[in-house]
Amino acid sequence: MRWSIAAAVLLAILCPGCDSGDPPLPPSAAAPAKGRITHRGKPLTGGRITLEPTDGGREAKGDVQPDGTFVLTTFQEGDGALPGVHRVSIAGVEPPLRTRGETHVRVSEGKTEYHIDLK
Repeated sequence: MRWSIAAAVLLAILCPGCDSGDPPLPPSAAAPAKGRITHRGKPLTGGRITLEPTDGGREAKGDVQPDGTFVLTTFQEGDGALPGVHRVSIAGVEPPLRTRGETHVRVSEGKTEYHIDLK
């Protein structure tokens, strides 16, 4: 009996949030995704890009480099984004960007480079 309690306590310590209700997706579910982001044709020079799946899946994020390039991460560093349509957002840009409407991008397997131009 004591071993069962000790095992349960150890499992709870080593695996917080393991039963989040959502089955974990394997890192291989992400498609490699990197690219360049511009605002009205000019490269963004910083900030953080987020691609949020319109179907409610896990989002991908990446830091925007001084030349406007980015590499996305969903599960593991640089693994990309889940295939599908994503809403694009940028944070950490000063002054804040003013865009006309939402920007969307379709991530697909077999395509790794994306150019996103915010209008």
